[in-house]
Amino acid sequence: MSPKPVRPVRDQIVDVALQRIGDASLDDLFKALTPESLAADAPWAASTVRYQFGRHGGRSEDRGRLSFRRRDLALAMLESAVDDAIESSEAVAASYAAAVHQPTVDGPFDSIASAIADNLAAFTPGATDDDIAPRERMYHLALAVCDVDSETARMLRRSRAAQLAGYAPVYEAFMVSTGRRIRPGRSMDDLCAAVSALLDGHLMRLRFDPQASADWIGEAFLAVFLSFTEPADQAPHER
Repeated sequence: MSPKPVRPVRDQIVDVALQRIGDASLDDLFKALTPESLAADAPWAASTVRYQFGRHGGRSEDRGRLSFRRRDLALAMLESAVDDAIESSEAVAASYAAAVHQPTVDGPFDSIASAIADNLAAFTPGATDDDIAPRERMYHLALAVCDVDSETARMLRRSRAAQLAGYAPVYEAFMVSTGRRIRPGRSMDDLCAAVSALLDGHLMRLRFDPQASADWIGEAFLAVFLSFTEPADQAPHER
């Protein structure tokens, strides 16, 4: 059996670097955030940052000093981003509900598909909402470490559960307006999760391909909706 060829040193270095990234924690990712950098152009001093995100040292020689807890700051940033995301999803769900109750002349399907496209436009890089980019970036940074940080994973789960719960009444109303019901073997949670996964995938692509077309989103949503539902007046033996 011939020996396995030795990989170039450059490739070996890349492997090690990727492993380091894979093991990174919130502290590792946010090392650039120091009390001094956070106070540089702000109306507070670095000592204030240490006071807000710090703790007294346990050793006698550290008494009276504050150590900066970057992880506490990172978790506070994530909590803020998660709360903003939940609030934003509530507004989006409200716009979908309005589309369901006030369909266009082409009907409820086109109405809600149009509302989804309008919502996605706000997440395109360079959009007018300046709060979206940092929130989304924080979300993706959290995804990068959630497998090694249980608190981060818990916060992401909370956010996702709250967002999906907000869409359930919208899809319930959509089923009523289109004369459909959940297909046997499926649930409303399944439908919400499937649509969310579809939209998440497109939003992720927009981060590196901002010109990506969303023209297909409406049809894709419709395909998911139809595959998870059936006509409400369909007889049991026809299922």
